[in-house]
Amino acid sequence: MGTRGPTPKPAAERKSAPLSLRLRPYLKEALEAEALENRRPLSEEITFRLQQTLSEDKYIERRFGSAKTYRLLQAIGLGIEQAASKMPETDWLNDRDAFNFVVSTVDKILDAIRPGSIRVPNSEGHTGSVPEFDFHVSTAIATNTWKEIVQSTGPSDRFHNINSQLGAIIGRPNVYRDEYYERLQRRYDELPATHQLKLGDLGHAEQYRRLSKAVEAEMIAEGKDPRLNEDGQ
Repeated sequence: MGTRGPTPKPAAERKSAPLSLRLRPYLKEALEAEALENRRPLSEEITFRLQQTLSEDKYIERRFGSAKTYRLLQAIGLGIEQAASKMPETDWLNDRDAFNFVVSTVDKILDAIRPGSIRVPNSEGHTGSVPEFDFHVSTAIATNTWKEIVQSTGPSDRFHNINSQLGAIIGRPNVYRDEYYERLQRRYDELPATHQLKLGDLGHAEQYRRLSKAVEAEMIAEGKDPRLNEDGQ
């Protein structure tokens, strides 16, 4: 028979376990100031801060994939902030030259930590040849990322905050341009073979114009204007 006694409480409801720790004076003073402001004992303030840190770590991993990615994005954010500070009268998100300057800054930040020719060992400890990356894939990733952001539907969607806070920026044509070409190609492929005019055929330009206008109108009706300015922006 098991020993009689009260049912053990869940871990969250049990009494706090004593813990002895040494703090640097400046850290202790900072915690005491926070505890005083929050009207709670120092021990509770320390517990709260530790719980907050653990929760934040999980949040970061869920939102950014890893703490390392998050910290890199912090570095990029600092770089953007400093680059923007050089142009205090300009909104870099709405000025082409300023935007290019910020992009160049971000590129330099990442380029500074670009790996050299070091080969990374595989799981068996061997180094193989570096694969040739298909950079068309990176274009597809960028396109799909923006597509997911644009199509986010509500607070539970992980892209919702990005969508709601970027506002008109995500309505820029280049966000939808790849989707426009995909739809245009699909619309052409759906034509009967006897109606598919090839480049150089008489009437090809007019057929392409009609199809492109139809796709353009369809996307505009959906709030996805794919039209570019005359200079291709």
